Amino acid sequence: ENLNVLMTADRFATLRLRTNSELPEVVVYALPGSENLLQSVESQHNLSLNALRSIPMPGGEADLMRMAAFQTGVQTGVDGVGGMHVRGGNADQNLILLDDVPVYNPGHALGLFSIFNPATVSNARLWKGDFPARYGGRASSVVDIRTRDGDFRQYHANASVGLFASSLSAEGPVVRDRSSFLFAGRTTYFEPWIKFFSKRGNLINFSGDNAGYRFYDLNLKLNHVLSDRDRLYFSYYYGGDIFQNQFDQRYDDPDGLQTDQYTLNSDWGNTIAAFRWNRVVSKNVFANTILRYSRFYYQSQLSFNSDFLYANGKTSTLADYGLLYQTFIRDWSVKTDFSYYPAGPVTLRWGGSYTLHDFRPGAISVNFLQPGQSPTSIDSLANILDNNEQLGADEAEAYIDMEIKPSRYWRVEAGMNASLFQIRNVNYRAMLPRVRVQRSGPRGWSLWAGYHRNTQYLHQIGSFNISLPFELWVPSTQKVLPEQVWQLSAGVGWQREGWSWQAEAYYKRLDRVLTFLTTNDALVTGGAEDASGWEDRIVSGEGQSHGLELSIEKTTGRTTGSIAYTISNTTR
Repeated sequence: ENLNVLMTADRFATLRLRTNSELPEVVVYALPGSENLLQSVESQHNLSLNALRSIPMPGGEADLMRMAAFQTGVQTGVDGVGGMHVRGGNADQNLILLDDVPVYNPGHALGLFSIFNPATVSNARLWKGDFPARYGGRASSVVDIRTRDGDFRQYHANASVGLFASSLSAEGPVVRDRSSFLFAGRTTYFEPWIKFFSKRGNLINFSGDNAGYRFYDLNLKLNHVLSDRDRLYFSYYYGGDIFQNQFDQRYDDPDGLQTDQYTLNSDWGNTIAAFRWNRVVSKNVFANTILRYSRFYYQSQLSFNSDFLYANGKTSTLADYGLLYQTFIRDWSVKTDFSYYPAGPVTLRWGGSYTLHDFRPGAISVNFLQPGQSPTSIDSLANILDNNEQLGADEAEAYIDMEIKPSRYWRVEAGMNASLFQIRNVNYRAMLPRVRVQRSGPRGWSLWAGYHRNTQYLHQIGSFNISLPFELWVPSTQKVLPEQVWQLSAGVGWQREGWSWQAEAYYKRLDRVLTFLTTNDALVTGGAEDASGWEDRIVSGEGQSHGLELSIEKTTGRTTGSIAYTISNTTR
C-alpha cells in the first residue's frame, strides 16, 4: 500500500504495520569506517534480555541482578548471594530504579533472586561510573530498569513453571489503540523443599519442626494516550518475603519433662508506585513528570515458651518471652525532566526533584514472664533505637546534562548535580560535577576518560555482605555525615563485525564510609545495658579502590558469548 502524507506543518502520525510475510533473518555488517563511532559503551551496559534467557541461573529462574553480577567490576556478597558491590562500593551505594522509582531492597531469598520479573522488563541499563547527572542520591552505580507498556491491539498471556517459582503474565488493550495494560504475578514454592530438609536435619531431641518460606510479587502497568502530544503511565509493584519457623525441644528430667517452644515469623517487602506524564512540548523539547512512592518494611516476631510437666501431671510455666521488631523507610517524591534536541551537535537535559523521606530506624517491643513475677513489658528498644523515634527528611535535587558532538570522532558529556538535604534543622549541600570525553577512530577504536563525584545522604547499616532485610536504612544527621565518593576512569575499546573488547582502569576514593558497632543483643533482643542512640554506634572511615577491567564479547553469528575479568584492590 502507498500512503501519501502532506507535510505542511509539524504534526504527529502513528503508523501500525500488519505483518504480511516473514523473511529469513538478515545480518548487516558495517563497512570499515562506517561504525557508530560515538556509541557510549564504556560505563553504560545494556543488559540484554536475549542473553538473560540463555544464562544459567539458580533454579532455572532468569534474573537481571544476577546477570548484572557477570559484568566487570561487579561482585556479589558472601558465597555469591546478594549484595551487589560495584568497584569497591557498598551494597547500599547502588541506585536501583524500577520505572524511575528507587528500590530499597531488590532481592528475594536473601538476594538469591531479584524482585524484577523478567516477563515485565523492557530494558535494563547498568552504569558503573561516569553516570549522567540526572541520576543522584547514590555513590557507586545505577541500575535503571523499565517495564513494558503492554500491547495496544492484541491480548496475550503467558505462564511459566520453574523448579522454585512460577509466574503468570497478561497484557492487551483497554481501549484499542488508546490504552493498554500489563499484569504479571510470580510466587515460589520453597516450602515443600524447606520442610523436607528441615525435618531430616533435626536433632533427636527436636520435634514438631514447621519451617516455611515463600516470596511473591505483583506488577501492574497502565498506559493511556491522551493526545498526539500527551501520554499517561501508571506503574505499581507489590512484593514480599515470608519466613516462618517453629520447633519444640524436649528435655527429660527425673522430676518430669521440660518442653521449649520457639517460634519465629518474619516478613518484609517493597511497595512501589509511579504516575508519569510524558509531554511533547515542541518538535525539539520533551517533558517527563512523575509522582513516585516507594516503601520498604521489615517485621519480625519471636516468641519463646518453656513449660515443665511434673510426674504428678501438674504443669508450670518457666518462661514466656515475646519480641516484635519493625523498621521501614518510605518516600514520596515528584520529579520533572526536560530534554532538548536542537538541530546541531548539542543535546541538553535538565530537571529537578523533591523527596520527602520517612524513616523508622527500628522499634522493638519486648514482653517476658519469669517464675514468680508479673509480666514485664519494654516498649521500644531504648538502648539503640532512640525510643522508637520516627525521622523525617527533605531532599531536593537539580541537574543539567549536556552532550556535545563537535565532530564524528569526538564526544563530550558534562553535567552538574546540585543537591540539598535537610533533617533536624541540619542542612547539607553538594555540587557534583561529571565529565567524560571520548575519541573514536575510523576502524572501530575508541578512547575515553571520565571523572565524577557523588554524595549519598541515605545509609544502610548492618551487614554489607549479603542482601538481608534486617539492615536499617538511616539518614545523614548532625552526627552521621553524608558519604562522598569521587572516581577517575580511562579506557580503550574496539568494536567491529560483531566483536568487541574493552579495557578500563579506574581509581575510586571513598570518604565517610559507615559501619555499625553492635553488641550481641543490639538489634536482636533489645538488652538495656546501654541507652545510647543508634547514631552513637555508627563510625565512619575512608577507603580507596583501584582496578583494571577486561572484557571481550561476540554478539552475532551462531555462537555468541562474553568473557570478563577484573583485577582490583579495595582497602578501608
